[in-house]
Amino acid sequence: MRSYLRHVDKFADDYHLSPADRLKLKLRAPIVKVHWYANYGSPRMKALGAALSPYLDHRIRLRVRKCGRVSDIPISFERSDFASCTEVLLCGAYSLPIDLSTIRTMVDLGANTGMASLYFCLNCENLERLLLVEANPKLRATLEHNLRDQMKRRSLEILQACVSNDPAPEVTFHVSDDHRMSYKDTGNVPGRLVPITVKNVRLSELLDSRGLTEVDILKMDIEGSEFGVLEDQDVLRRFRCIVAEVHGEAPLRQRFADRLRDLGFRLPEGHKHNPGDPCELLWAIRLPDAAGARNPDVSLANAA
Repeated sequence: MRSYLRHVDKFADDYHLSPADRLKLKLRAPIVKVHWYANYGSPRMKALGAALSPYLDHRIRLRVRKCGRVSDIPISFERSDFASCTEVLLCGAYSLPIDLSTIRTMVDLGANTGMASLYFCLNCENLERLLLVEANPKLRATLEHNLRDQMKRRSLEILQACVSNDPAPEVTFHVSDDHRMSYKDTGNVPGRLVPITVKNVRLSELLDSRGLTEVDILKMDIEGSEFGVLEDQDVLRRFRCIVAEVHGEAPLRQRFADRLRDLGFRLPEGHKHNPGDPCELLWAIRLPDAAGARNPDVSLANAA
């Protein structure tokens, strides 16, 4: 509860919320507590939280002021949505130590409900063009709702497809009951999953079809498929900055980071891979005059 209130205060200061909107967020603190119990409480509290959570599902809109613009943004208090809102907007998970004013183009792979794209829309004053790719058709309406205000200001395209190096024209993956999470590898995923088949496309083909030869930022959150995308070396050199949620054990994530370095990207100094984490957020910036891969034979496509 206290952590949530601290994040609300920082968010309100950073985005210049009105006192009424700040209060609107703070009054939802009990809902956040119920969601916390549903995910992390004792068995009894977890059962109670899970029983109450469906009745607390609602959205609010806030007016924020950032980069000289006023925007209306959604905050969802639906249990699975709220984790994304908290991580991306309230906690600033995608806050990068780069000059955001230089970002004009972005590709978002695994757009989900659009929180990452919304963050960059709010914080990159010169962002002009976005391509959002989300394989799950059930999330398109949510994406359009969450980015409604941004679609009026910039070129924003939403594409339903799965991006991978698989040569098949279609791919089958699995989505959770609430359609918030999707997986190609169902391994140890809890709960009931629903199989769906969607169009499959290579990242290079996707960019070529839209005339994108240089892109400022690539964001990837594609549940393990990032290792296959990494094989397309030439297309990755079209991106100036890469932000990826990388899955797997620490040695596998280390290989992913090493591969980016081989392709001419620089990662933060002293970055370490926590062995206890199932995934981590990595960011890398392409070095000017990068000569290319040092170890082109290293393969990650089948490592995940």
